[in-house]
Amino acid sequence: MGYRGSKSEIKSPQPNQISVKEQRVDGSCFGLLKPKLRFTLMGFERSYQVRVLSKQLNKLFFSTVSYIPQSSQLNPFFVTGFCDAECTFTLKITKSLSSKIGYKLQPCFAIELHKRDFNLLKQIKSFYDVGIISVNNKKNTVTYNVTTLDHLLTIIIPHFTNYPLLTEKSIDFSLWCKIIYIIKSGEHLTEEGFNKIISIKAVLNWGLSDKLIKDFPHIAPMKRPAKTKIITIEPSWIAGFASGESSFTSSQYTRNGKLNIKSIFQLSQLDRDTELLKLISNILGTGYLYPDKGSMMRLMVQSYKDCFNFIIPFFDKYTILGNKGKYYIIWKELVTLLNNNAQNTPDGIKEILRLKNLLNK
Repeated sequence: MGYRGSKSEIKSPQPNQISVKEQRVDGSCFGLLKPKLRFTLMGFERSYQVRVLSKQLNKLFFSTVSYIPQSSQLNPFFVTGFCDAECTFTLKITKSLSSKIGYKLQPCFAIELHKRDFNLLKQIKSFYDVGIISVNNKKNTVTYNVTTLDHLLTIIIPHFTNYPLLTEKSIDFSLWCKIIYIIKSGEHLTEEGFNKIISIKAVLNWGLSDKLIKDFPHIAPMKRPAKTKIITIEPSWIAGFASGESSFTSSQYTRNGKLNIKSIFQLSQLDRDTELLKLISNILGTGYLYPDKGSMMRLMVQSYKDCFNFIIPFFDKYTILGNKGKYYIIWKELVTLLNNNAQNTPDGIKEILRLKNLLNK
């Protein structure tokens, strides 16, 4: 996941939003359609420059710097997986006196993250090489937006066509593409074309606003298409998805006067993506599905032996990135201690609880 630097113009006092312009470093772009990938494998702990990683992270854990391997290029399947977890495909419709149809249409591809994941978001921007990043200091968020029609048509849509989304978001993407193609053809400037867009937007994401429903009461929503059946999942897609959607945690309980520690890995999705979670569980080789609050479904692994034997080998090969990567490093050390029965000694329990507290902050 190769790195390209960025330049920010930050004034004092800091504004609520900061525009970030990317500067390409020669030789760092591998293309979208036929990317060449580079990976750095960390190997065993004995080869680490820092033996106890979490003790270094104890000081750095709450910085705004994400965990990014230094010599790596973003895998396109990783990007899609992360977008399945974090991106949105939207269409903003606002009234405009200068428009022939009386409305301005603005399609947008966006990813909004906490500022802790600024570095990861910059890498995603560098991967696509289009769009802008803005910082909202009040919300402590960073947002990557692509709104230029040509960039959406030539960069964003081809990427997700070649490296498809797997969650229910894939349907929103297909609907969003229909809108963009109508805009590209100029059909949106006709009453019929504009009405088509309203009909599509009615089933896109959260549907029409109350204002648009009032303005266009006669337009019926189109039928939302069914999702294509998933045949296979690329491991790098899982790494990207987990970098956005997973949690690495720990809990404790007392039984017969003895303190017990659990290590927990979980992924949550709406129950309409239950089949996807089942496929992920099959690829990981472990995990159980549990209904959660509302219409949510959770894939969970709570056995430290399963975490050690299945989850850690998978994510050591297909890396968790961003701020979630820091949690993974701490969690991995905790699981390793449990697997080595460190919980049976006072010093071991002390270290496990230290790591647990880092995870739960």
